[in-house]
Amino acid sequence: MRTKQYLGFFVAVSDHSSAKEATKMAGLPFFLIGLNFLALAYLAGSINPVFMTICVSLDLAIMWMALRIRGGAEMLVPVACVSFLIAALWSAPFVPAGQWVIYLLAACFSLNGLRGWLWLRRN
Repeated sequence: MRTKQYLGFFVAVSDHSSAKEATKMAGLPFFLIGLNFLALAYLAGSINPVFMTICVSLDLAIMWMALRIRGGAEMLVPVACVSFLIAALWSAPFVPAGQWVIYLLAACFSLNGLRGWLWLRRN
């Protein structure tokens, strides 16, 4: 059965299957953080190789967690949501105005995943 969606991506959490779908979508913003670290490692590689190694290590850990969330590991959803919101707020001064649309959509996915996780915990 198709779940009800608002604006095409914000899943209404009302039963077990919609809550599972919402938690799976919470991995997407975390995956975006991983891509951000990958770009940062590429840009910083010529400046400081130690910083590049740290960024690549964080990238691998974040990508692994994002894929685990997508695979159904709901226990990582709160970590992913909090990490994404911290990374989005930390990078706010450096992001051009046009890219905030991507951050807002990813924040919707992240918060909706947290709603799904809370629904699964309660029921």
